[in-house]
Amino acid sequence: MLFSLTVFVLVLVVAFFQATHGLYSALIMAVLTICCAAVAVGTYEWVAVNALAPYWKAEYACPIALAVTFGVPLIILRVVSDKAIPRACLVPSWLDRAGGGICGVVTALVMVGVMALAVQMIPFHNGNIIGYARVAVHPLEPAGAGDRPSPPDEDAADSELALGLTPDRFAAGFVALLSDGLFSDSRSFVGDHPDFVEEIGWISAAPALAKPFAPPGSISVVGTEELQTLHTYRKGTGRDAPPPVYEPVELESGKTLRMIRVQIKREALLKGDRSHVFSLRQFRLVGREKDVPKHYYAVAIQQEADETPNRHVRFKQNGQYGDWPVSEMGFEPRDGNRGEVEVVFELPENFEPAFIEYKRCARAVVKFESDAGARAPARRRARTVAYRDGEQASAALQKEQPKDEPRKGRGRARGAGVKKAGSHFGDALPIKLVSYKRLKNVETKRSALVDGHLVGYVAEQDAEAEDGISKLHVPSDKRLLHLRVGNLSAKSTYGKAIGGAIKAIQNYQVEDDNGRRYVIVGKYASATVESKSVFEVQYFSSPVGKMGSLGKFDKIKEDDLGKKADLVFLFLVEPGAKIVSFSTGGTATRRDDLSGDNLVAPK
Repeated sequence: MLFSLTVFVLVLVVAFFQATHGLYSALIMAVLTICCAAVAVGTYEWVAVNALAPYWKAEYACPIALAVTFGVPLIILRVVSDKAIPRACLVPSWLDRAGGGICGVVTALVMVGVMALAVQMIPFHNGNIIGYARVAVHPLEPAGAGDRPSPPDEDAADSELALGLTPDRFAAGFVALLSDGLFSDSRSFVGDHPDFVEEIGWISAAPALAKPFAPPGSISVVGTEELQTLHTYRKGTGRDAPPPVYEPVELESGKTLRMIRVQIKREALLKGDRSHVFSLRQFRLVGREKDVPKHYYAVAIQQEADETPNRHVRFKQNGQYGDWPVSEMGFEPRDGNRGEVEVVFELPENFEPAFIEYKRCARAVVKFESDAGARAPARRRARTVAYRDGEQASAALQKEQPKDEPRKGRGRARGAGVKKAGSHFGDALPIKLVSYKRLKNVETKRSALVDGHLVGYVAEQDAEAEDGISKLHVPSDKRLLHLRVGNLSAKSTYGKAIGGAIKAIQNYQVEDDNGRRYVIVGKYASATVESKSVFEVQYFSSPVGKMGSLGKFDKIKEDDLGKKADLVFLFLVEPGAKIVSFSTGGTATRRDDLSGDNLVAPK
């Protein structure tokens, strides 16, 4: 409140001071103030990144740059104008005073507004500036024994400055008008900053460790995916606590969920940082909605526990005080995830993305993958769904899903389909993956998957596309066996193979005629999931036979692997080896005889 009151008083003081100097002086000052504000807003970021951030505390670079690029030119130009322009007023005194007052109000709103924007960029704790916070940030822990904080209202309007005068919004609006007009350049200011004031306030409203600056080039977009649901996360407490529970969140109709997987690079770490700490408010997606510039902030994040299935959490239980939006919290990338995070945006269906921004200055181009051309079926409405330890614990009441419609226009699948074949050797996948989701730490080399987990919808692939993943990387001293599990249907271990493909299989193995055993290194399957044809592959080429790499499929469940599904296990074997048996390993006492299948690895 004190900061807002101070800004209000400053506006009145500056306006009165300019009014007492008359129309001529006030008009000159208004023109100089507006021009300097437009120049400052258009150049402060460059100054911050190149002249300030490398040499001092980078989190203060933007506010200092904005204040300096506005204040210094304004002072210089005012001094020069006082000496170079003679003062003579030939208008009536009443007009001189009234005109001076009007120009003084404009000057005051722009001048105080720009300085208020600079102050709001300073990283105060939770964005609280001596009693004023644009975004209502609530404490995550009670301040005292008797305090019971209520969950924040996500839809609450931002607090405005100066008792309703909003000089910061006035200045930003005036500057935006000039920046896309008289002071325009190759980029549109409004296109990059649809709501400059909200952007500043939301980035600053973050935990103390989540610094509000990251240099350009310090993030990259790994991939995007359209999601069907978000979850609340409830974690049991106490000695005999129940397992975590994930419950779906009801979403507003007419909206879509977009997950963007972002890699935060080491360059984003500022001096003294040991890890990437951020809040979801510090991720901003910018684009257009019906040709109108819009921006949206992340509303959910990937579950913290490294478990499957992969879920995205919008609310977390805060002790006994209910569900709190994750935007109130600080996060960092999961261990071993190479700095990658999956953030989710709730967007209108006609939104066209341009770029994602992280902590003001780090930006990366975003292009929704081809599933943007074909919207998902009607969203499922789940009344009572809970997941415990990765398994569904209570039934979901769902509406029937409509069948997929043919896709139209750009991105249409041409020649896409999964080619089925018997057991064989080779490096080719049965489908070229162009649009897919990356799971785990994916590594690719040209058009080959080296390590990782990919999943995509068959209808969204394009066999004629120039890029994409069409094969598996095979070390030069090995040969890759594709063992089709369907060929084992009449043999003893078929049921175990199907079940193990869904669970965490690690010790399936084949044996050659010299007694050498080879442990499974990958698997892929194609199946129909909720009326959509899905292809999923896991593969780890190095080290050979690494234990613990393979886990559950992400999209494909055991019930989906029926007669029409195709399941293949992958083994790296020695050149010239003849594979004679397959077993599930462990305590298995019986093997499937493959000696009659003539599976001889090429030399």
